[in-house]
This record gives sequence, C-alpha cells and structure tokens, in this order.
Amino acid sequence: MIASDTITTSGYNPTALKILHTAAQLFMQLGYRAVSINDIVKAAEITKPTLYYYFADKAELFTQMGLQKLEAMHAAIDAALVGARGLEARLAALAGVLLNASDGDMRLMRHEMAEHLGPAHQARLAQAFQQHLFMPIYHEMQAGIERGALAQHSAAELTMLFLALMEAFHGYGGQISGMQLPPQIGQFRPQVFTPAALVGMFLYGVARTEERGATE
Repeated sequence: MIASDTITTSGYNPTALKILHTAAQLFMQLGYRAVSINDIVKAAEITKPTLYYYFADKAELFTQMGLQKLEAMHAAIDAALVGARGLEARLAALAGVLLNASDGDMRLMRHEMAEHLGPAHQARLAQAFQQHLFMPIYHEMQAGIERGALAQHSAAELTMLFLALMEAFHGYGGQISGMQLPPQIGQFRPQVFTPAALVGMFLYGVARTEERGATE
C-alpha cells in the first residue's frame, strides 16, 4: 500500500518512485518471473521492509508500475495532440508518442500480466489500458469516421490496427542501428519508419498513388 505522507503530484513519494523505476527497468529487461523482490531491493538500494511499506507484493508492484506507465503515456498523448490539426497530423502526434516512449513496450507488459498476474491485478491493468491507451486513439478514429476521412472499418478495428503497427516498430531504431546489414538491404534503416511515414502507410497503404484505386 502506498504511504500517504510526502505524496508528489504523480501520486507517489520519492522513495516509491525510485522503487517503481527500478522495478520497471528489471521487469522490462528480464521479465516478471526472473525478477525477485531481493533483486529490486538490491538495485534500488533500499531495505525489504521499505519496499513492503509501499507495495504489498511483487504483483502489486508490477501492477503499480504498469498503471504509472499508462497514465504517463496518456498525459504524453494529450500534450502531443495540443495544436495538431487534421486527422493525419493528429495520428502522427499519436505515433510519435507510441514509437518513442521509453520503456513503452506495451506488448511485453500485456504478455507478462496475462502470464503471471491474478485476475484482480489483470483487471486493473486492463481497465488502465482501455482508459489511457485504447480510448485516446479510438476517439481519433471515431472522429475520422464521422468526418468521412476513414471508412471500411469500425473505430475499434482501426484502433487495434494502428496500435499493432506502432507497437511493431516501437524501439525498432535501437534494435537494428548497430547491425551490420548486408549490402542488398543496406538502405533498410530506422529513419525510414518515422511517425509520419508509418501514419502514411496506415492511411494510404504501400501501393503507388495511381494504383490505389485498382487495389480497392
């Protein structure tokens, strides 16, 4: 349980935040099962009673970590959308947040929660995913449908397609930037997959402009 003293605007005091940030690094690098409470205590340079003062157990710590990340992502999305006008610009703003979020591998987090957390913790995180990640994108897709800029799919389907595309390329640049690519694919570089380029792919596909009508 999070202590109520010295609470910051984020809802956690500095010690709790330190524990969360340390746990996040370990969970996202090694996975839930491989990380022990002792690992977190050692890395955060705290005592075990201090950790348990703020978090009841490892499952609660993982859940609180996920909630914090999702709330932070929602705040970043809201900030990115300020001043963005038009569907393409707003989707590019969303893409920028999703592609560049530090420790933002939502696929890994969903996998770990499904594999290792109980129903109550899963339900809390699922609700947070819905509120902080799915719905902001859904609202943009629904607005695009209502304006006639999007068609053929429901807002929910478009949201899932958009999320899947962005999650596929999250952290992509860092993953391949150090690779020695064969000459025949030497131009296959991270800068190709910018937020704007991926949004263009999402909206218009990859066919040449003059051929798009023939592919519909």
